[in-house]
Amino acid sequence: MVSEELCCPWEQLFYEPALLDSASGDADSGETVKYYCSILKQGEIRVLDVGCGTGRLAIPLAAQGHEVYAIDSSSDMVSFFQEKLAHLDSELQCRIHLHHLNIQSQFYDGSLDVAIAVDDFLTHFLDDSSLLSTLKNICYSLKPGGRFLTDLRGRSQQRIATATQPFPKPMHFFGIVHQVPTPFGKRSAAMRSVESYDENKRILTSTQIFEWILPDGTVEKTIYRTLRQRLHRLEQLAAAAEDVGLKLGLAHQRLNPLNEASYEEGMSVEFYRV
Repeated sequence: MVSEELCCPWEQLFYEPALLDSASGDADSGETVKYYCSILKQGEIRVLDVGCGTGRLAIPLAAQGHEVYAIDSSSDMVSFFQEKLAHLDSELQCRIHLHHLNIQSQFYDGSLDVAIAVDDFLTHFLDDSSLLSTLKNICYSLKPGGRFLTDLRGRSQQRIATATQPFPKPMHFFGIVHQVPTPFGKRSAAMRSVESYDENKRILTSTQIFEWILPDGTVEKTIYRTLRQRLHRLEQLAAAAEDVGLKLGLAHQRLNPLNEASYEEGMSVEFYRV
């Protein structure tokens, strides 16, 4: 997904399906799913779910009657999602079309109505080339006039200032999630993280520590994960999108249409294919 050299060997393994599916860490999947379902509402719309993960959005969209084309570059995510699909009713299964596809290198040939990439998806591309390739392939997956919906999380000035400081620096604790399914039974998962920020490259690096906890409270194992994200302001993202044929339609505060978009509070953005 990224063109720069990985800073840690485990970086490419950041998104573990079971952790992602449980919304561990700072994932706000419930509010995110609710927002996108309200934007599309009821009806039969052909939707491309870009970076579908374990199906947290694709399944509710299909339940609303939409035809969902779910794609992800991770074979582990696709396998996890495929297992979930097997337990859904046949009507939902027929509305979800799951594919292992990397949107950075390949577009989905479907002339679809809407493409959705949720929860900071576009921050995962660390240079202009990879971002433009991704936006171009999303554009090519849409019919003329088709919409592309995405969102970016907010980062406060204080958070960026803290991340810019030298070590040692404070860690963030994101609480504990219980009943996470694993091959060895259900576990609890706790997460902490520490962030660094490169102002010149606009890259935020988050080193995260996940602990798998047994029912008796014993830590079974500790896993380190590193995530790097390139932060965008609205004008930067809009300019990149326009270069590949996507025109900015509207923008507002992330998941909240009543307030204005801002770098600190985050933003939800809608583009359309010209």
